[in-house]
Amino acid sequence: KFRDQFADGPAALRADVAARAWERVAPFAHTLKGRAGLLGMGEISTLAGRLEAAAHAGDFARADSLRAAEEAVLTAGRSVPT
Repeated sequence: KFRDQFADGPAALRADVAARAWERVAPFAHTLKGRAGLLGMGEISTLAGRLEAAAHAGDFARADSLRAAEEAVLTAGRSVPT
């Protein structure tokens, strides 16, 4: 269910961070942080929280770095329930 909900997340997030579309990045990261936290996926929740803060600050370099780290975790399937 988690994978289904965020299946398009990495590609959409990559595009939104590149476009500096903070009004989309921040709420996505906030939702991901909460859902991941509820499911006990601490690494993803922490990265999403930091990404949310970077989006609110408009910090492209930090947001892009966190987005890449989060995508690597999601792609590798670590801590991601089916």
